[in-house]
Amino acid sequence: MSSPDSVVPPHSVVHAVPRPVRGTSGASAVVASAALIALLSLASRVLGLVRDRVLASLYGAGATLDAYYAAFRIPDFVFNLIGLGALSAAFLPVFVRLRQESREQSFRFAARLSSDAVVVLAVLCGAGVVFAGFLVRIIAPGFTDAQLALTTQMSRLLFAATFLLGVSTVAGGVLQAEQRFVAFAAAPLLYNVGIIAGAVGIAPFFGPMGLAWGVVGGALLHAAVQVIAAWRLGFRWSWLPTWKDRDVRATARLLLPRMFGLASQQIQLMVLSAIASTLAVGSLAVFTFANNIQHVPLSLIGISYAIAVFPQLAATASRDRTVFAERLGSTIRQILLFAIPATVFLLTLKAQIVRVFLGAGAFDWQDTRRTLEVVEAMGLGLTPAMLIPSLARAYYALEDTRTPFMIGVSIDVAGIVLAGFLGYRMGPRGLALGLSIAAAVHMAVLLAVLRLRISSLDGRALMVAAGKYGIAGFIMGLAIQQMKAVVAVFFGTDTFWGIAVQGALAGGVGGMVYLGIGILLRSPEMIDIMRALRRRVLRTIRLPAGGVEEVRG
Repeated sequence: MSSPDSVVPPHSVVHAVPRPVRGTSGASAVVASAALIALLSLASRVLGLVRDRVLASLYGAGATLDAYYAAFRIPDFVFNLIGLGALSAAFLPVFVRLRQESREQSFRFAARLSSDAVVVLAVLCGAGVVFAGFLVRIIAPGFTDAQLALTTQMSRLLFAATFLLGVSTVAGGVLQAEQRFVAFAAAPLLYNVGIIAGAVGIAPFFGPMGLAWGVVGGALLHAAVQVIAAWRLGFRWSWLPTWKDRDVRATARLLLPRMFGLASQQIQLMVLSAIASTLAVGSLAVFTFANNIQHVPLSLIGISYAIAVFPQLAATASRDRTVFAERLGSTIRQILLFAIPATVFLLTLKAQIVRVFLGAGAFDWQDTRRTLEVVEAMGLGLTPAMLIPSLARAYYALEDTRTPFMIGVSIDVAGIVLAGFLGYRMGPRGLALGLSIAAAVHMAVLLAVLRLRISSLDGRALMVAAGKYGIAGFIMGLAIQQMKAVVAVFFGTDTFWGIAVQGALAGGVGGMVYLGIGILLRSPEMIDIMRALRRRVLRTIRLPAGGVEEVRG
């Protein structure tokens, strides 16, 4: 259940989105917002890897962590059904439309919607607590009685975290719409702090249930930081359900397809968890560790760009489809610029990544080998997975949640069948490979249908950009492989620091090669980034005749 903001006084004038204009200003705003989100997301993801290292060193990839991760499945289902993905996707376009008419009207709408969301969450979470034992037996048929009992206890407690995260969702939607991303992106950071505190400060005294209490504490911090930031903006809660409100009902119409789409994704995860529970002990833990590693670049690049561009897409969708298409095409190319080298990093440095971030304590070489196999399989679908969030939000900005729902459900069902087939033959690696294939198909179908609706989306520019980045990525991969062998001679691979230095140096050389090849191929996106960095440096320092002078302000 894992899942972005400067706080201003309530009476300050805050614009929901910058006025869309042609040229680079809008794209620059997206890049700046994405960079801010990515920076805080990086901190959160690094902390998440620290969290995983703590859990792996304490418990290894064994029965306890299998139960812990299985316990998330049902609360996650409820959270994603009503929570972050579904509610924000339906909430933000309506909020932005109302915000352009009246700030007061948009905040009143958010307050009304919050009461409805809280009521629905309370009912669903209450039902989850009551039926947790029955549901756990369905999602973990291969568990022992002791594992089932522990999973049920954890799951019931995690519903409290689900409720808190749901309360946090509406406040987070307001922050996104107002383009106040700091608190929004910092919330997951605090969430991970709570989980780590539970693992090292509570679990030693109360056993594995201390892990679940840490999640509840993290969810409380997650909600607090966003609610406080939204309150500072002027948002006030309303506890009177308003089902008959016209805008709330419009949101509900947008929400339902997105809800069912996310439900299908969560059902997919639950089915895969059920399959993993029947495989070797620790398979679910290994699958989850690898998924968390993959989510670092996915969050830093794919989700950060999607969050940053969504308000602009929502603002331009109804006013200027040409600007909408330009903004979306630019975003896709920028994502590809970073997604392809991230995929190469993951595939060529998988062993170094797994050993550095997980290889400690009870997490032995057997756990490492199984995890890096799953990381490799997931890495094959990383680039498509990074594009899916922005492509889906393009549909949401057009106030169309039905089309991505139909596409997503169809591919989720096919993904379950494929992942299950491969999983029973290849173990957790097969589960990951099935998901990677499904992600590639999902991305391709979303993009193909979107191009039919937006004829001005420049497919040729996308293909040229992808080709250039693909060439640069291939040469980058060769450079990393060669550098790994060279570094191993001098530092060895038998110690933590040897592996860490090997990964850092090989990755650094690979990154420079990718940048150099991209510049030689005259990639417009890469050249724009280099120019932006150069301008930034020149604004920071001057080189007058007398030496170096710092420029303030």
